Amino acid sequence: MRRTASVALACLVSGLCAAQVTTIAWDAPVACNAAGEGALRPRIALNGNGDPVVLWGDNMPMANHVSIGTGGVFSPPVQLSEGFMPSVDDWMGSSIASWGNTLWVVMKVMPEKANPCNVRRSDDGGFTG
Repeated sequence: MRRTASVALACLVSGLCAAQVTTIAWDAPVACNAAGEGALRPRIALNGNGDPVVLWGDNMPMANHVSIGTGGVFSPPVQLSEGFMPSVDDWMGSSIASWGNTLWVVMKVMPEKANPCNVRRSDDGGFTG
């Protein structure tokens, strides 16, 4: 019984050792934010079309932006925090979630310990708020 288990284990181990190494091919990097628009704590979600919607923060002035990738290029950034100052830094910031073409972005308002969270919603894949 022990010999059978040892032979089976040896076959299993040799099969694992002989397995081919899988490689992952990545596309070339594509810029998704504009110069001067910040680049703090980027987050990504997919809209209903499978397009990436990228959210990031800027701290001069404090703002949140999104850009949507279609056809290998990203749309000009849209500011989501118009009318209030979101809490953003290199270690914390806003988040994005999606369900089909409905996207939500949750943003903590400055000062972060005293003010509420705000939510923005888009029902067309992130193209409008």
